[in-house]
Amino acid sequence: MGRKVRFLPIVLNLISGLGHIWEGRDRRGLVLFILFAFSFFGLLNGLVLVEGPEGAAIAWISFALGLGTWTFGLVDIVRLTHGPRVERIETDRIARIREASERFLRDDIEGAERLLRENLRVDPRDPDSLIRLATILAAQGDRRAVIRCLARLRAADLDGKWAWEAEGLRAAAREVPRPETVTGGAP
Repeated sequence: MGRKVRFLPIVLNLISGLGHIWEGRDRRGLVLFILFAFSFFGLLNGLVLVEGPEGAAIAWISFALGLGTWTFGLVDIVRLTHGPRVERIETDRIARIREASERFLRDDIEGAERLLRENLRVDPRDPDSLIRLATILAAQGDRRAVIRCLARLRAADLDGKWAWEAEGLRAAAREVPRPETVTGGAP
C-alpha cells in the first residue's frame, strides 16, 4: 500500500499554522501562526522602518524565525497527515469505540467514558466518539455535559450522520423535571 498524504493541510500550511487549525490542532496552529506573523512583522520593520545595521539584524533574525517556524510547521503537518500514522490512529480509534460500546453494555460506564475521552484527545472532532460520549453522559444524568458534547458534535458532524440521534439526546437533556413545591396545605 502506498503512502497517503492529505494535501489540503499542507497547502494551507503555506501560511504557517493554518494546516494545523484545519486538522483540529488549534493551539499548535495558533502558536505557529502567531510566531510566523511576528516574524513577518519583524522582517518588514527591519527592512522598511529601521535603518542601518540594526535594521539588517532585525530583518535577518525575523527571517530566520519565520523560516524556522514555517519549516517546523510543514514537517509537523506532513507527520500528522502521513498515511501509516493516520491508518494506525484510525485503527486504534475504532478499537476504542468498540471496547467502549462493550463496556457500556456491561455497565462499566466509567471505563467506556474514559475510552471515548481518550479518542477525543486524539481527535477532538470525532463525531462517532462525541455521540457515544453524549449517550453515556445522558445515562449518567449530566445534562449540561450532554448539551456541551452535542454542541461539539454539531460542529464536527459535517455529513449529518448523527443529526437524528443528537436531536433526540438534545430534547431529552433539555427536559428538566419540575420540582414540586410544598404549599403547606393538603392537596
